[in-house]
Amino acid sequence: MTTYEDELMEYIRSLREADVRDDAVFHSLLARGFDILHLMDKDVAREFGVSRPSVTRWRNGVNAPHPAMRKPVYTFLDQRAHAVLRRLPRETAPVKSRHSDSSPVIAMAAMSARRSD
Repeated sequence: MTTYEDELMEYIRSLREADVRDDAVFHSLLARGFDILHLMDKDVAREFGVSRPSVTRWRNGVNAPHPAMRKPVYTFLDQRAHAVLRRLPRETAPVKSRHSDSSPVIAMAAMSARRSD
């Protein structure tokens, strides 16, 4: 069974291998990041100096930022995923599926990572 930690590590690998020119990959990685990192549109908007509705459109696959801006987005998601990993207890419960509800411990680790930035 896959643990949340395993899922985060696989997500980090995906971010590092991503082609910044591929819109579908961008939308997929961003949506996945929102799901597993418990991100909020306003956090990403503030980080990149764009509007919350712009981030919502990115997340929903309506449009995407210029490819030159995607690498910083991937770096931000990578750093956030590493911050969550550092805050996880050494053993985590298995993940039921990619988009399953997270345990309170995982949600707290993600919120803690969001607050520390």
